[in-house]
Amino acid sequence: MTIYAPIFGKKNQIDDVDDISDSAGNADSVKRKLYDRNTDFQWVSTGETSGTSTITYTPGSSKNARLICIQNHNWKAFTIKYNTSTDFSPAISVSGNTTVTNHFFLVTEQAYNTLDISVTDTITASELRKAGQIYVSEELYTIPDSMPGNLNLPQPVQKNSVIPLSDGTVHNAYVRTVLNWNLPIAHATEAERDEFKTIFEYHRRNNFFFIPRPKTLTDDWDGVGVHMIWANAPDYYRFSTDFQEDGYNINMQLLQAGGI
Repeated sequence: MTIYAPIFGKKNQIDDVDDISDSAGNADSVKRKLYDRNTDFQWVSTGETSGTSTITYTPGSSKNARLICIQNHNWKAFTIKYNTSTDFSPAISVSGNTTVTNHFFLVTEQAYNTLDISVTDTITASELRKAGQIYVSEELYTIPDSMPGNLNLPQPVQKNSVIPLSDGTVHNAYVRTVLNWNLPIAHATEAERDEFKTIFEYHRRNNFFFIPRPKTLTDDWDGVGVHMIWANAPDYYRFSTDFQEDGYNINMQLLQAGGI
């Protein structure tokens, strides 16, 4: 099992349905679910229950991949390559998966022109192939294991649509659960503090992808990885004690971002 401290990534590079093709020939409304930031709404390989289902992402220009997430899927066996047939390092190849529905991959940063996903089997045999979200992008910062602090997850907010019915009752339609995070850190070094300043500067024009509890490859990752906004003012200038040598406090309030 490989467990990492929280990771900040740049926003998803997959953000245009015109850059996605799949072997099922799905409509844009289906392919858009691969990056709509709602893992409950799944892409489905219509009509494909055997053989190989493929998803190909072709960006308008070369991109660099470091972080790759597949969330809320039913894939038993699959590979992810770049430029049609070249393996990442380490290679991404999963087979015999029986329980894991979320996968996180940390690869050596690699320039690519196409991202090529092949699914050959599902956890339950003969099902349509499904995925709630595919994320691929570059790394902003990984919090060191040695950095003091904690991750405080506030109560999840459930998004619903309450629809009145003609008989006087209501239908409560679940949409999704929104997770927001508080991230207080104490005794950060000046160099570590500067990394958070970099994240804040990036956030001036983009939201970022936050993975609080990453596990890699076939580990049972919890699947929590979402685009966030830095909601509070930049709070990383105060000393943790009365002395600069003891480091800085960093306080982040992260709210889940919508859109694409």
